[in-house]
Amino acid sequence: MSAFHFITYSLNRKNVVFVFLQCFFSFFFNAQSPIAGAGVFDVEGNFYTSIVLENEQEWMAENLKSKLFSNGDSIQKLAQNSLWQVANSAAYSVYNQDETNGLTYGNLYNWFVTIDERNICPQGWHVPTSNEWTAFSDLLGGNGVAGGKIKLEDTLFWKTPNTGATNESLFSGLPAGCRYDGGNFANLEKYAYWWTATQLDNQYGWYQSTNYLSDNLVKNYTKKQAGYSIRCLKNQAVSIDESVNDLTFSVSPNPFSENITIKSKEIGKTLILQNLNGETIQVFQLNSISEVFTIEQLRKGIYFMVDTSTMKRLKLLKF
Repeated sequence: MSAFHFITYSLNRKNVVFVFLQCFFSFFFNAQSPIAGAGVFDVEGNFYTSIVLENEQEWMAENLKSKLFSNGDSIQKLAQNSLWQVANSAAYSVYNQDETNGLTYGNLYNWFVTIDERNICPQGWHVPTSNEWTAFSDLLGGNGVAGGKIKLEDTLFWKTPNTGATNESLFSGLPAGCRYDGGNFANLEKYAYWWTATQLDNQYGWYQSTNYLSDNLVKNYTKKQAGYSIRCLKNQAVSIDESVNDLTFSVSPNPFSENITIKSKEIGKTLILQNLNGETIQVFQLNSISEVFTIEQLRKGIYFMVDTSTMKRLKLLKF
């Protein structure tokens, strides 16, 4: 893995030290698990290093910086608090409206970005669900210690004492702070927050966080208007033999041609339609117990409808 991938052309002191620390940890842990991945470019040409875990998950090792969806559409940038706090669609900002912070720590996105069907992540990648974050945390020994293992081990980015930080995961978590749902910025150099693509209900989404005084990785929820960092996870191929029981939703007809009816026991559920490569084709937000959706320009074949809260899948056939 080349050190040149880490250069951001911003010559402030923190970026230079970040280059050194990333390279050091990548070298030191190269023969251990997790290992360095191939990395990925986003649609703007930004390069992100990656790590591969024992369960074959491949995660970005840097916070997302993209201002475009993977199809090239722009994400609206909201500076005014009055607009930020009432947004109900995808938006982003940078900490304190300072673009230097965006280069160092990545952008701060609201939750609506995570489930936008245009996909904020590079092609073949997605915003991880709450369950996928849990799988990551479990590999690191659970929430009680995972926070320390994903934090960059330094006190230049992180405020002292940066408790328990080892970065043995190579995740290189940075304290990017947040933008509250009211619009104010807080906790730069103290807290790291990452959205999941899983909602609690129509108002709240789940996130993961750690801070400079703890080695815990905390799962919590907050209003969807809050601005947090995003890490992307590479899609994994779906097994055609996979089947599940006790689903909390149903899809009919199956096989289908264009229109499908989704019925759910829970209002507010988020479902995603995936192909056999694990790529997200469409995202469905259920605001009632029964809704009809039109799926256009979909090739014939096998697909999976995935419940993002449980990751249980229903196999579908398009004819």
